[in-house]
Amino acid sequence: MSMNFNSEQEKDYYDLLVDMLDDGIIDDSERNILNKRKEKYQISNERAKEIEDFAKQEYLESKTPQFETDGEKDYYDLLVDMLDDGVIDESERNILNKRKEKYQISDERAKELENFAKDMNTQNKICKGINTTNNNLDNIESEQKEYNDLYEQGNYHYDNEEYDKAIEIFKKVLEFNSNDDLNWYCLGRSYCQNGEYQEAINSLLKAVELNPDDYLNWHWLGRSYNQNGQYQEAINSLLKAVELNPDDYSNWLLLGSSYYQNGQYQEAINSLLKAVELNPDDKFNWHWLGGSYYENGQYQEAINSLLKAVELNPDNYLNWYWLGRSYNENGEYQEAIKSLLKAVELNPDDYLNWHWLGRSYNQNGQYQEAINSLLKAVELNPDDYSNWLLLGSSYYQNGQYQEAINSLLKAVELNPDDKFNWHWLGGSYYENGQYQEAINSLLKAVELNSNDADNYYWLGRAYNDNEQYKEAIDSLVKATQLNSDDPENLYRLCIAYSNNEQYQDAINSGLKATQLNPDYAGNWFELGASYYRNGQYLEAIQPLLKAAQLNPDNSNYWHWLGASYYNNGQHAEAINPLKKGIELNYNNGWNWHWLGRSYYDNKEYQEAIKSLLKAVELNPNDADNYYWLGRAYNDNKQYKEAIDSLVKATELNSDDYENWYRLCISYRNNEQYTEAINSGLKATQLNPDYAGNWVELGRSYGMNGQHLEARNSFLKATQLNTNDFESWRLLGFSYYSNGQSQEAINSCLKATQLNPNDFESWKLLGASYVSNGQTQEAINSYLKATQLNPNDFANWVILGDFYNLNEQYQDAINSYLKATQLNPNDSKIWYNLGIAYFDNSQDKEAINSFLKATQLNPNDFESWSRLGISYSANFQFQDAINSFLKANQLNPNDDRNFVPLGWAYYYMDYYNEALETFIKALKSNVLNSKAHYGIGKILNEYNRYSEAIDMLTKAVELESNNSDYWAELARSYYLNEQYEEAVECFEKSSEIGNFSAWDELGHAYLFSEDYDNAIDSYEKYMDDRNFHNEQIYSNIWNNYGVALANLGRTEEARNAYANAVRIDPDNEIARDNLNNIGYSRRGSNNGGIVSGISSTIDAVNEVYKKVDPEVVKGVVDIVKYFLK
Repeated sequence: MSMNFNSEQEKDYYDLLVDMLDDGIIDDSERNILNKRKEKYQISNERAKEIEDFAKQEYLESKTPQFETDGEKDYYDLLVDMLDDGVIDESERNILNKRKEKYQISDERAKELENFAKDMNTQNKICKGINTTNNNLDNIESEQKEYNDLYEQGNYHYDNEEYDKAIEIFKKVLEFNSNDDLNWYCLGRSYCQNGEYQEAINSLLKAVELNPDDYLNWHWLGRSYNQNGQYQEAINSLLKAVELNPDDYSNWLLLGSSYYQNGQYQEAINSLLKAVELNPDDKFNWHWLGGSYYENGQYQEAINSLLKAVELNPDNYLNWYWLGRSYNENGEYQEAIKSLLKAVELNPDDYLNWHWLGRSYNQNGQYQEAINSLLKAVELNPDDYSNWLLLGSSYYQNGQYQEAINSLLKAVELNPDDKFNWHWLGGSYYENGQYQEAINSLLKAVELNSNDADNYYWLGRAYNDNEQYKEAIDSLVKATQLNSDDPENLYRLCIAYSNNEQYQDAINSGLKATQLNPDYAGNWFELGASYYRNGQYLEAIQPLLKAAQLNPDNSNYWHWLGASYYNNGQHAEAINPLKKGIELNYNNGWNWHWLGRSYYDNKEYQEAIKSLLKAVELNPNDADNYYWLGRAYNDNKQYKEAIDSLVKATELNSDDYENWYRLCISYRNNEQYTEAINSGLKATQLNPDYAGNWVELGRSYGMNGQHLEARNSFLKATQLNTNDFESWRLLGFSYYSNGQSQEAINSCLKATQLNPNDFESWKLLGASYVSNGQTQEAINSYLKATQLNPNDFANWVILGDFYNLNEQYQDAINSYLKATQLNPNDSKIWYNLGIAYFDNSQDKEAINSFLKATQLNPNDFESWSRLGISYSANFQFQDAINSFLKANQLNPNDDRNFVPLGWAYYYMDYYNEALETFIKALKSNVLNSKAHYGIGKILNEYNRYSEAIDMLTKAVELESNNSDYWAELARSYYLNEQYEEAVECFEKSSEIGNFSAWDELGHAYLFSEDYDNAIDSYEKYMDDRNFHNEQIYSNIWNNYGVALANLGRTEEARNAYANAVRIDPDNEIARDNLNNIGYSRRGSNNGGIVSGISSTIDAVNEVYKKVDPEVVKGVVDIVKYFLK
């Protein structure tokens, strides 16, 4: 550092200044010398000032001590910075002590460096004062020495922080000259540093009065006002200081701090920004700027400023403290924690460090760490309620509610008027289950802050959980009025309304909550639960589904969704949500309970049993689990297990009639009718007004054969519930079982009136009509049953049976066909269908039906037997034989097939087999007329007429009204040439109604030469019969002609012969008789006549042997008569 001089005179002026500054000051006499030398050398005032300043700077630099280490140099520079405002405050002293320890500077050396720095600072100020004094006191010389000594002493004491002594000295200085602002300045500064701020203010007011243009006067006046708490006066003074010296950063620093303390944070920021602009390396500038930003809510700017402060002064705990608070308010809790940990490291005895560290831990969700920090805070300052408040809230959030209560009770003790103390205390009591205490605390919070919706919210929750639902609703309504946009208020209001059974209000609140926050599962859950409780199960499903989708890990949501599906009748849909609930909470017995019920109502009884067994395992004392388990066992036909479960239900809850009601049903299903009756009686005792109890009791009585008691029970049921069609139907059944058909009809008619769509009632009505002999009404009832339930094949079978019984065969066929469509594998239906076809003369269809029956049930004797008869009726005798033989294999002791099998053999010309079969039938039953008839017919075939007559005589004895038997006996007599007996038998057959006997009677009359009767018999035969066999018809006309010819009725005979030839041109006998009728009379061609009759008889016999359908028709009629 050097200076260029313009002349030797300037150099001499400089050297003189250096000599005068050897003591650091220029006194008045020296100033006079300098003024004279300046005038002599013609040096301008500006140039003289420039040279003097250079000399002073060199002097100061020469006085800089020699440093032994870089640490000493840093320590000294720190001292100089701190002394720029003339004082070292407490925080600065702490920093110096830490820096001293860091650099290992001894106390003596540190004191030496500090004194030197203070001397330099004082000399600078005194130089200024002396210069001022020199300007004003040109005439004072005699007192200068003493004056200077006092200043030296005052500054010495000031620099050594002996402010009391400095004050006394500067008071003496003022005795020399009370009009010098410097004197008042020094006194005021000393008062300020000694903490006597009002005296400082008074002194400095005098200084500014004497010299309002000295910024230092205003600076220290502002500082004094600041420290005296008169921040507005401080601001006014410091505004003057910055006006006079806007380049001194310390003015802006102190102005900014005064604005800060006056709550004018934006003005503080503006001032401090100017300070950091002027001196960006001053730690205090950044510290106060950060604090101002913090208080102004500009937390990021605060962080930036305080980061600069800790960079410049990392050992000042306050920098870290405010940085931590700023991070905290900016939501950067982890950074706040780091900063505040540094603050407590630097100063572990400041409770605020621990307080804010605890607060940051709390807000970062580290509640245990928060508790540990706040315990330290209350240890350091147990009288600060905010420590206890924050400690209590941390305990609360850590789930330690009793500890929270203890801490918050201390907080309200210290400050009973703080609303937050009562609020958190109420919340802690609430979470600790002490709802009345919570209510009392929250009422106090509401009293202190009646406009805080949160107080009403928690008060409402406390009332709700204390089961004071009306008060809960009032509180939560108030909360919603104060804050209508908070969905949580509406969510809780929904719950309170629901608990108070005001379900529609709950639904309205829930709807509003979901609108405000559609992403919160709880809102949707409470809405769905409210719909559910209101019985609106369908409406409940969607909200609960939404809740489960938003929070799929909440088993309770799935449980309620499943229950809603269940109660809406969607039992299958209920299963998956309930299974999901179980997956999330396997040991929740209610999930298993509802899953079991869902399976039950979905008719998956085995799954229901598994689920309900698990429910019983988890809740073995819940009667309802055993009740539903019993029902599932019952419907799964595990009646013993059902009984065991329901007995357990009655043991756990013997007063629930429903348990006894179901136990009655299971006992009845297990055929334990006495126990069923006892259970039913118990149910009716517990609830005599429930018709269902009487119904089940009646059923049990009925199954036990106690029809009178059953009837009385059902009568009671109908009296209790006159509109229950089932009770009327069951009453009808009891009447029906008791043989009271008309009463049964009346009851069933009532049932059908109440429920015209109950096909069971119509079925029972039909059965009752049958029992009462009203067949057509029965048919009409069964028709109605089939219309109502066209898929019940049993209805169609019954209807078919009654049509068949009523000989409405086609209707029977249609009914049975419908039954086979519904149940094609039931052999019995095909059997009945075959009967109907057979009775309707549809033999081929009958055959197909019986074939189907035998395929489905090849061991059914009746089906094979009927198939054989149908084959016979259709002239398929070999198939008939095979079918009868199969039937006989299945039931060899049943003689019913012997006769039809014998006829099948007969018509296949298997006479020996036929005879053996008829004989077997006769052995089985000696009174079997059909067997006698069959044997007699075969004996005729063997020309053993006498024996045939014996067998046939026995047949007519056993069954005298059978015309076929008489006709065959007549035929035997006829063939045995016992014509008179033959005539008697034919007449008997004709009387009974056998039209086919007239021709044979005519033959007998002809051979007996009773021509008139012969003619009469032939005419009757021809009038009554439609012939299909031309040979027989031609022979009858021929014989008719012979009888006419023998009576001399020639022309009539010729016409008869002509008809015979016309019908059968190959009838040579008739042709010969026609040709010869003109040449012969009675006896002349007798041989021809006889021959003609014999030929006719032979032709008839041949027809019998060939089994012509016309002839066999009589046999078929016999078979059908037998079957009927």
